[in-house]
Amino acid sequence: MKMNDINFFGDRVINKRSIIFYAVWLLVLALIQPTAVQWIRIFGVSPDLFLIFVICTGLLRDKREGAVIGFVFGIVLDMLVGRMVGLSAIVYMYLGLLTGLLRDHFVSDGVVVCAITVFVAALIYNIVYYIGYLIAWGDLGFGIALIRTILPKALYTGIAGLALCVPIGKSFNLLERRNMI
Repeated sequence: MKMNDINFFGDRVINKRSIIFYAVWLLVLALIQPTAVQWIRIFGVSPDLFLIFVICTGLLRDKREGAVIGFVFGIVLDMLVGRMVGLSAIVYMYLGLLTGLLRDHFVSDGVVVCAITVFVAALIYNIVYYIGYLIAWGDLGFGIALIRTILPKALYTGIAGLALCVPIGKSFNLLERRNMI
């Protein structure tokens, strides 16, 4: 292990280049999610690019990295657009962890598997977020929220995941081939 490396993930070492890699992705998503993604809204919902990246990290890397990236990306998303700071961080962390566990035990590679995993994760995230709103602000009507927001947002995020899993995966593969991550 080099002096600049951090032994944060147990047997795998995270170095400055991988921190820069994740910081660049975080910056790009932080610029795109609250601005440009709003232009492609359909029926008032837009895809969750942060969640797509977290799920891809869990599927392509491992459970620890998925959890850490989930927490960091979730807290940044909460600070940018969230009302309940910390909720996205916690849910993303667990979804990154669970996705990494699925990768280790059940799931094979593939774009369709990635898109389905993103859809299910988005569905779970949106239901948990609805419950958080329910606790904080009272009954909002689950049936209406499910039909108007939760399912459309999960479906849209899953479709966006179908398109984005390949470029995200290629960015990971490129850095792995060059031993940068």
